[in-house]
Amino acid sequence: MSLLWEAATGSWSAYDEPPGIVHGVGFIRASGPNACLYAEGGELRLQVDTQVFTLSGSEPRISCTRSLRTLGLRRRFRLQAPQGGVLFSLGYWATRQNDFFLWLASVARQADWRRRTAERWTVGLSPALLREEVNPPAPAA
Repeated sequence: MSLLWEAATGSWSAYDEPPGIVHGVGFIRASGPNACLYAEGGELRLQVDTQVFTLSGSEPRISCTRSLRTLGLRRRFRLQAPQGGVLFSLGYWATRQNDFFLWLASVARQADWRRRTAERWTVGLSPALLREEVNPPAPAA
């Protein structure tokens, strides 16, 4: 299944036929908020519901921290402006070791990754290549 992301409303529509070229990844869950990381015009953008943030250079700062009191099951995802103000903050429960927000916080720290990804995703990738980028294969033992 593939999703068509509606940027204006922060919603999506499901389709059985996958597209030939994709420009981003989405994180959809019943309880919300939904998120989509995509490239447009050579810029990497993160949309959480109807809020859109352009990720350029190393701004905004993205972090995802785990709460020690909950053994790491409660997490806080945060986007911070260069001046230190909070642009977006989300507390959520995560039962898996890695999730969309934790993955995004780890890769988005690298300004080069943001630039390279924005260029590649603007042009578009095959779904298989995008899956490989987002979930790289484990190194051979």
